[in-house]
This record gives sequence, C-alpha cells and structure tokens, in this order.
Amino acid sequence: MIKLLLVEDDSTFSYIVKNELQEIIGGYEVITATNGAEGLKAWKEYHPDIIISDIDMPVMNGYQMVERIREMDGDIPILFTSALTSPKDVKEGYKLGVNNYVKKPFVPDELDAHIHAILKMKAGVKLRNENEHYALGRFTLDAKHATLHNNENGENKTLTVREAQILQLLCENIMPKFFSCFSYSLRPAVICASALSSWERAAASWVSISSSSFALISSILS
Repeated sequence: MIKLLLVEDDSTFSYIVKNELQEIIGGYEVITATNGAEGLKAWKEYHPDIIISDIDMPVMNGYQMVERIREMDGDIPILFTSALTSPKDVKEGYKLGVNNYVKKPFVPDELDAHIHAILKMKAGVKLRNENEHYALGRFTLDAKHATLHNNENGENKTLTVREAQILQLLCENIMPKFFSCFSYSLRPAVICASALSSWERAAASWVSISSSSFALISSILS
C-alpha cells in the first residue's frame, strides 16, 4: 500500500481525491493537510512514499513547502496538482525539486497513473544503480563490465572504460531528470534530443571524450 500525503486547501476536492484513491485496487493510505505548513509537519511525522500538493495555499504555499522539504530530503517524489501551469510556474516548481505536474482538473485514475510511473522510475533507478545495469532505450548498459547489450537483436558491444563511464554518468545524472520532469505526452525522441543537448553541454566538465565516443552515445539516444 502506498502512503500518500495530499496537501490541498480545497476541502471538497481533497475529500473526493482521497476517497477515490483509497478505493483503487492496490490501495493508498492517504494523509491530508490543508496548507504547506501542515504538509511539512505531516511529512516529518508520517514519512510518506510520495507527496501530492497544490501550489496556491494559505499560510505556506506549495513552493515554500517543497523548498523546505528539499533542504532535508532530495529523494521523496513530489507531484504538483494545480491550475498554475504557465511556463514560469512550471519552471519554478522544477527548479525547487518537483518531479512532475498534473494540471487541474484531473480524474483520480490519471493521478494514480502518474504516481505509479514516478514510483516505478524511482525503484528502477535505485535497482539499476545497485547492480550497475542501466536501460538506455533499446540498449542495456553493463557499466561494471563495459558492455552494451542490444535488446532487439541480442548483440553485445564491448566499450572502452571511458565510454562506459560516460554512459553511466548520463544514466545517473541526466536521463532520470529528463524523464521525470518532461510531460509524458512528449515523444521519446523529443526527450532524448533534449537530454543529449544537455549532456553535450555538461560532458565537457566531467570527462574528455573522443569523437568516436560521442558518435556512439549519440546513436544510442537517437
């Protein structure tokens, strides 16, 4: 059962979302708070698996609450549900450490899908980091043994140590952020192109790469 903290100042909306989530098969334990200050207190007391929060609330808004939480916990998934989805609002949320947005109004089944996607991603990244295996589109990287497995044709490619290190850095530091932050409506190619652009800018500060290594990594993301 997923322990969920719902921070929402609209009592009627909060009641509806809580009841419908708790009726979903698999189940949720839903703790509610009516503003950011109560949400911060509930987070400390109940240690939820995920936080779902409105933005525009009295006493302490969603931005302020997330900022306080991220000072102490960079791991817990946080999802904003709000009508405030202008580029400025979205950018501010992601800057503070929100994992995703769901625009109001929404149905609980939609929220349930987003929650499971975020938790699955979190669990998958943790598991892959433990055994040094990473999913990269149609490939699986074995960073420990510096090999790249093509899941479509079964072929294995031996990498240089430097290539394996670059791909591991890519998996751990850039791809998770892009897949959690971008809208699920975007095509994978669009997300990968954005990730590659960001990686290209960041890689120079991490490692010195050859043109052949860059070509290999670019082909994986295409």
